[in-house]
Amino acid sequence: MRVFALRKIDLARTQISCNRQYSAERLIAAATEWQTSCGNVPLIEIRQWGKEKGAKPEWHLLKVPFPLEVIWCLNTPWPKAADDAKKRVREFSSSDGIALLLDEGVRLKPLLERALHAAIRNGGNLMIVMAHTQHQGDIHKVNGKYDKQKLLLPAILGLLLAKLECNKGDYMKTAPYLIGRMLSLADQIHYHYCQHVRKGGAPSQLIGNALMATALEEPEKALALYAQRILPYQAWAKTTGGEGAGLAKYFLSELGKVCSEVALVDVPSRCADMDKAQMLLGYLAKTEKSDSTNTAQ
Repeated sequence: MRVFALRKIDLARTQISCNRQYSAERLIAAATEWQTSCGNVPLIEIRQWGKEKGAKPEWHLLKVPFPLEVIWCLNTPWPKAADDAKKRVREFSSSDGIALLLDEGVRLKPLLERALHAAIRNGGNLMIVMAHTQHQGDIHKVNGKYDKQKLLLPAILGLLLAKLECNKGDYMKTAPYLIGRMLSLADQIHYHYCQHVRKGGAPSQLIGNALMATALEEPEKALALYAQRILPYQAWAKTTGGEGAGLAKYFLSELGKVCSEVALVDVPSRCADMDKAQMLLGYLAKTEKSDSTNTAQ
């Protein structure tokens, strides 16, 4: 079967941007692989406002992107605050989307590596900001159609990692993923400390989020800084009582487990793109007991 893509040059001209031939068996297998690969992520839910006016916030599972939606996300650079995505780049084409879906083997690897780098460079800010906002019991607001990218980008990381033969059963045991989880839990302990000790006076940046930029480049340095900064919040979680104590102690227990796992694995001095993708997914991964608390706020 022949697969082709058309690109509009102007009102009068159309160009064939991709023209390839595949077997029917490959088309069927590729569709199944795509669906499975997009699920190559930990449990991640994104909190969004309901569609109706006055609707309550809802938790949504990730969506499986279409190939052209992958290209849309890869070509959308988010600024540090992740508050505006009007700028677009043309680094990837519809032909690349078809290749990501249908190609396999050695010839696909260079495209996968470029795509993973772009997903982190262009989409990393949005993923970090929306996770940080959720750790504060809030929703990161994105206008218009770009709000959908919150449900697509983590799945795209899972897709690219799977096609690079990095499966969640393996990467969820690695230092980068575990460090992402550790910083997520540190955020949540810090947030609950501020709710109970500072009477809701939380800082603009929680401690885990403040270390993410360093961790994505130099994880060893981030761990050293984390060990110093977590101490007062750790001490509070150990001794607090009354309302919210159970949740604080749960986060502390989970943090202890993750720290013990990090101590057993090799921590890279610098992060490659695959490490960064795993860390972002760890930072986004759902912490079970936070849901009822966040939803109630």
